[in-house]
Amino acid sequence: MKIGLILDNPRRDFGGIALLAYQFLKRRHDVFVIPMYDQGYDVPLLGLDAVIVNYARTSNLDFIRSYKAMGITVIVLDTEGGIFPESGDGSPEFWAKRFHSIGASDYVDYYLFWGEHTYAAFKEHSGMAEDRMRVTGCPRYDLCDPKWRKVLHYPRSGHILINLNFPSINPWWGRAEYSKTERRMIFHSAFEEISNVAKIVNVDVNRALPLEQERMRVLNEYVRVIDEIAARNPARSFVIRPHPFENVKIYRDVFADRRNVTVDSFGEVTHVISQAEFVIHLNCSTSVETRLLGKLPVSLEFLNSERLRVNISLPSQISHPVRSLEGLDEIIKDQNRKARDRLTDKAAHDYIYPWFFECDGNAAERVAALVSEIVQPRAGFNRKRNYWMSLRSCYAKAKVKHLIQGVANQLLGSYVLTRIRMLHHGPRRMKYVRVGTLKGRIQEFASCERQDLQCDAAYASHPATGLRMATIRISPTA
Repeated sequence: MKIGLILDNPRRDFGGIALLAYQFLKRRHDVFVIPMYDQGYDVPLLGLDAVIVNYARTSNLDFIRSYKAMGITVIVLDTEGGIFPESGDGSPEFWAKRFHSIGASDYVDYYLFWGEHTYAAFKEHSGMAEDRMRVTGCPRYDLCDPKWRKVLHYPRSGHILINLNFPSINPWWGRAEYSKTERRMIFHSAFEEISNVAKIVNVDVNRALPLEQERMRVLNEYVRVIDEIAARNPARSFVIRPHPFENVKIYRDVFADRRNVTVDSFGEVTHVISQAEFVIHLNCSTSVETRLLGKLPVSLEFLNSERLRVNISLPSQISHPVRSLEGLDEIIKDQNRKARDRLTDKAAHDYIYPWFFECDGNAAERVAALVSEIVQPRAGFNRKRNYWMSLRSCYAKAKVKHLIQGVANQLLGSYVLTRIRMLHHGPRRMKYVRVGTLKGRIQEFASCERQDLQCDAAYASHPATGLRMATIRISPTA
């Protein structure tokens, strides 16, 4: 069968997507890794039997509706967020009701969940039949399991990792500056980002303002704390890891004079955690990977607040709390800091399980086995209809810009058009991976299991013109 995997953000999702591709290849399926920005053009031309999309929301509903109309089995496996607010906006109940209100259940064949909490909410509120929902866990957390850890590489080791999680006030596309005289960061795009989010989901902008103002205040305090502990511990190496959707430059400006502080946003965070001594964070879901990798997550509770937590308690529950700057400094200097850990492995697992399921290294295998069981090969390929879908970028009401881009894709191929667009919009590069990188990671997974997996990897070709597409095709060869 031909299985499509939508790749949203490689810095977050690549490891899980590659492992899922590996599990499908073991079952002799052809796998297509489709960049999120190119799915509307590429999917109609690939002859897929099933496509695993990264979410089901208003922003991609036209795509899902089109895939269903083409006879492709549509499966949702969220790539965003295993930790949601426990109530209110953004909670599992909120997203389940949102899923129902936009009519997504009419176009989604199966929904695969990270954990029991979200599954329970969708079971009650999504309007989707229970037999079309499964709890599988999320493949990217498989990499924390000992059997896959050989694929985790990072050039540094022994560093103290500091994870940041402030994309709403410091979006990657936004403008921010650091005032040395005031010793504070100024975020020019924070309120514009609230408006952008409000276009996608029903967000009360005025109600969101106090939360964003609190985040700005706390982030400025956060960077002052980092600067202070770096000054107190000049022999220690600190790595700052911004959220994948954050503007990195502002942090490089802030810490330009700190030689023992490195701001590194490249690659996947699991790799960076794997080589760290311990991880400092504030309400960050990377506390989960930290626990699963046997490291100590340290939460800066003296910077925290009820408004900032927004009903998200798990990161604090599974982390070692520090209540002051001095307490943080003690942790950094303590060579036996793990002895301070208040949680057993079982207790941490009990907190994590409802949101992330077993975390046993087998989520990708569960997904691949289920998809292999439920999906049937599609009969035929309606060339005329699918070319028309591609030309319209799968939009129900295609705008002129979509039609122009659709024509350009037919004339140049989506690979070339994507590269041209990268020249004018550099940040788009972070949404793509190279063929060799993907094939190399798959071979690493095969090595972990001592599998002799032979496969070909190349950019897919337009079925009529033979032009190169942005999608990467991986096929088993032996």
